[in-house]
Amino acid sequence: MTTFYHKAAMIDELDRQIIEQLAKDARQSSKLIAKKLYVDASTVRRRIQRLVRDGVIYIAALSSLAKIGLHVAAIVGLDVESRDLSGCIQELCAFPEVNFVSVTTGRFNVMARICCHATADVSSFSSKVLSQIKGVKNCEAFICMNIAKSINPLDCQGYLPPPARVFQKQLARYKD
Repeated sequence: MTTFYHKAAMIDELDRQIIEQLAKDARQSSKLIAKKLYVDASTVRRRIQRLVRDGVIYIAALSSLAKIGLHVAAIVGLDVESRDLSGCIQELCAFPEVNFVSVTTGRFNVMARICCHATADVSSFSSKVLSQIKGVKNCEAFICMNIAKSINPLDCQGYLPPPARVFQKQLARYKD
């Protein structure tokens, strides 16, 4: 029998608080996180190691797309023949311009996020590259005018996601 769910990792409130601290600044030391959460630094280190080992979190450097010259992001909807879906997904994932790919329901059965230097590059990449992938029947690009929330807060052009703003206000009350 095939199951379509994964066993969820068990995390408690302290794990959530540690994750929240790391999401704010993954460079901060276990000692600093421990101080903020009123626990021992060794507890924080062990918990971070367990969270990484169990695949609950991963720690990576995120770049500001604009600062590395990628000033335009677009969501691209692709209508792909069902028989070519797997190959199309693999091809999409191979392009450095593509940083998100998902099989979806609705008008398009594949959605991708691409980042380019200029809108002309989005147009060219969509019409000359993506539309030529085997099985792609139709391709439509939606330029992101202003990214208000992203898993990478550096993508947010001038915005700080609302939870981060609230959290920063809460932290300001407790500054040393």
